[in-house]
Amino acid sequence: MQAICEEDEKLEDFEGVQDAVPAAPEASSPDVTSPMSLQSKKSVRFAADAVPHSLSGTPEAKKRVSPIHDGTFWQGWRYHKRSERARDVFQHRQARVEAEQVRRVSLHKQHVEQLQGKYEITTTERPAPSRPISDLVPAVPQDEKSQIIAQADRERQALEQMQSSSWHLAAQREVNGGKLLTSPVVQSFKGRKDVNILDLAGQAHCGWAWSVAIEHPQATVYTTVSTDAEAHVAEICLDGPPNHVVAASPKLYELPFESNFFDVVSARNLYAHLKTTWPQGHAVDEWDLTLRECMRVLKPGGYLEYDLLDAELALPDAAGQALGVEFAFNLKTRGYDPSAGKSFMPRLKRAGFRDIKRAWMLFPVADVAAKWNDAGKARGEGGELRTIAADGTVTIFEAPTTGSTKDVRAVTGLVGARLWEQWMMKLCVETGRSEKQCLQEVAHALEEGGRGSAAWRCLVGWARKDI
Repeated sequence: MQAICEEDEKLEDFEGVQDAVPAAPEASSPDVTSPMSLQSKKSVRFAADAVPHSLSGTPEAKKRVSPIHDGTFWQGWRYHKRSERARDVFQHRQARVEAEQVRRVSLHKQHVEQLQGKYEITTTERPAPSRPISDLVPAVPQDEKSQIIAQADRERQALEQMQSSSWHLAAQREVNGGKLLTSPVVQSFKGRKDVNILDLAGQAHCGWAWSVAIEHPQATVYTTVSTDAEAHVAEICLDGPPNHVVAASPKLYELPFESNFFDVVSARNLYAHLKTTWPQGHAVDEWDLTLRECMRVLKPGGYLEYDLLDAELALPDAAGQALGVEFAFNLKTRGYDPSAGKSFMPRLKRAGFRDIKRAWMLFPVADVAAKWNDAGKARGEGGELRTIAADGTVTIFEAPTTGSTKDVRAVTGLVGARLWEQWMMKLCVETGRSEKQCLQEVAHALEEGGRGSAAWRCLVGWARKDI
């Protein structure tokens, strides 16, 4: 520790001077009216870099780390997009549905947070050293690898939390024929910089909007959320694609956008947000009002893409039928439509949409029972063709990955299960029901439905606004 006495006179060198003593400073009587009179006659100034940071007082450690500070989630999302392969969704289909079932049963809290789109990184507090620390002993410098370890832990948490969402998006893309935007208007995006896409009541981050924003960097993707606070948190506390915007819209039939603004409006989960009741001051229900609003914000020639899931399973077993009937009844009592697809076509026509394309799809429930076997994993056993060149080089040609409609049920099971669970979790929050109990019932219904012929019924398609 370096100290400098400002007022003392000192000799440059005392070596060879016998009984040398520094002269005492001459100081006048202090002024009692001055605040400096309370200090000593000798003021000691310490060097600024002499005090270690660990001894100067450490701020209180934070429990949560906001992703915007380091962009961990955005970096992890881009890493996942670069590393994924198109065939992964089919090759790893069974392992993924089994992993989702394990989370559903054993890690219900984390599973619910992922269904609700809550992504947050937690920091682990390391215990203090057991040895006593004295102010007289120099502090041990911080481990150089501690920051690397902390960064690796943040990346691990981000990848684990985004895993379910990325699996669902990959499965949904596969079901839609390899694309997330299915309407013909996508072909006109090439070379344009005025493309606007609306993700109506979608997941604000780590989901569909981020993937579309990456695939169409020249377009601007808007996602609506229910409250201003949620929009503020999504914009301020989450780092994401630069062409992605989050906007607050408490009512889907009162969008905060000007007319003729969007090329595409993606409405994939209207069934979980709209009720059949008439809002105050209106003569139609929320469904008709929302479709009119979508017509207003669409550009002439723009498209509305929709997915409508039924609350009850088709061809269910006993457990699935009981859960589906109870779920549909609770939806009706709160004003929701458990089978909105049956009345959606007349609503589209009343709103003024044309060129309506629709298709009823069945998503078979995946067999979530774990099947641990290593059959077919040994190299050189069937499915491979080996050729030997003149120089002795061996070339292995792997057979293409093929399957049947029975094999694809694991892919459709990922899509249907997540949509169904998200709908149920939203209703549980509104009714105050235990989320853990609801997930247990869902897990039991999926186990039995996977062994049978149960499936989700979904209406998909698009409609165009006249030019």
